[in-house]
Amino acid sequence: MDAEKRMKIRDLAFQCGLKDDVLLKLNIGPLRVLELLQDGLWHSSEQINLAAGGGHTSKEGLRRLRELRDAGVYISKGVVLSKKYYFYKLGGDV
Repeated sequence: MDAEKRMKIRDLAFQCGLKDDVLLKLNIGPLRVLELLQDGLWHSSEQINLAAGGGHTSKEGLRRLRELRDAGVYISKGVVLSKKYYFYKLGGDV
């Protein structure tokens, strides 16, 4: 991830209420997920897994999402059609 992207994510993290000390403890995976969620749209778990893996398939996406939640980022969870399909977005508007 280049320096410009890191700065954008850092600014977004501050907007989400993350402090420097918390941000420094996060690895690249949660920051990639935060970058994906910054558009405010709903994203599937598959999209989140792909973002966490840096464009490669990963099974760590939802774990990285939980790391963001544990750090204080509010992430909404929605269900479509059945309980098998979950979607996530930054913020609280459902």
